[in-house]
Amino acid sequence: MNTTVTRLYDDIADLRGAVREIEAMGFSHDQISVLSGAADDTVAAATGGGPPGVTGGILTALQPLSMAGAGPAVAAGALARDAQTGLTGALRRAGVDERDARVYAEGVRRGGALASVLSPEPYLAQVQAAMLRFGGMDAATLGPVYRAAGWDCNWPADV
Repeated sequence: MNTTVTRLYDDIADLRGAVREIEAMGFSHDQISVLSGAADDTVAAATGGGPPGVTGGILTALQPLSMAGAGPAVAAGALARDAQTGLTGALRRAGVDERDARVYAEGVRRGGALASVLSPEPYLAQVQAAMLRFGGMDAATLGPVYRAAGWDCNWPADV
């Protein structure tokens, strides 16, 4: 059984570090998706402007993703291939809870960089640890922060 692990990063360099570590575990580019609303930073990584590792791999397949109210974003992996209905829909189809998908979409809209990994159960703890080690934040942490700042995700506060 596979589980989708998704985390948001404040810095594209942190996302690159997490992806490099996950790639070193043997994950393929079909199992890793990245997305950033900061198109210039992500494109720099894809074209060799960033450190080695990700530059020759996952980020070379960047595609535009439209996000309502957020302007252009770029993505690679399964999220890029499933971007016709926007990030929330793509995350939902990847197995992310709708409530969490909305939080992650808001984080990208605010300039964050998103990594999503389809992980087999035996590697789940390793993937989660790698993402945490590089500062990846989950929706359970981000949602209350966004709501406290006035973000209305159309969910009750206790959800």
